[in-house]
Amino acid sequence: MPLNAPELKRRSAGLRFGLRIPRRFQGFCGLVGAGAVLSTILVAARPAPAEGVAHRGPRAAVGRIVVAGEPVCTGVLIAERRVLTAAHCVVKTGANAVSTGTVSFAAGWRMGAAAGRAGVARIRLPAGYRRPDGPDSLDALQNDVALLELTDQISVKPLRLADDGPDEAGFTAVGYPAHRPRGQTVQHACTVTPETAGKPVWRTTCFAVGGASGSPLLRDVHPPTILGVIVARDPRTALAVSAARIRQLFPDALRR
Repeated sequence: MPLNAPELKRRSAGLRFGLRIPRRFQGFCGLVGAGAVLSTILVAARPAPAEGVAHRGPRAAVGRIVVAGEPVCTGVLIAERRVLTAAHCVVKTGANAVSTGTVSFAAGWRMGAAAGRAGVARIRLPAGYRRPDGPDSLDALQNDVALLELTDQISVKPLRLADDGPDEAGFTAVGYPAHRPRGQTVQHACTVTPETAGKPVWRTTCFAVGGASGSPLLRDVHPPTILGVIVARDPRTALAVSAARIRQLFPDALRR
């Protein structure tokens, strides 16, 4: 039955001021205000990308690390058969890596589709690396990177490590946090805090949650270059191992 003018006015007022916003529509920084209700609804109602379409372009080199059928971390393709990620993603306890037969990499994964997939033939860890039992200091995190040698070549253009550190323009973090299971999350304009600049491990202004470990920090050039990889959070900001430190840990595998 058609609504009369007073009833339409009453319901419109209720929509604008009385709506409770579900938690899944709330932003990272907390509740949205009443004035943002309508725009929040409209953004949430936008259709998601089509099923079965992998991420393309440079972001296709960033993918999900899966262990025993479960997505655990992020990785980035740095050669046709080589993926860079965080060491703790593929280590059970101490220095005991998981079985290579249980690990796979899906490049550019989004909603079930991938730009390329491969198993893992070998896990390379830094000499002396041991997975910590508890919270780490920045120094303890400087060895928390691993190289995964893939069983097959992936037809995606790899990204290379940067030759120097970040500049004032900042960088972008790309990864697969657990709370966003449909595809990649991208954070722009991240920076390194002054007290950690130039050190092997950086404290950054990027946001970090579970699943983000192994996410590359990308300089926004064409093509992007890898400035570092996220390995931990403290408590919500991302801690990352620099590209310079990664080169020190794997000098033979990462020759320019």
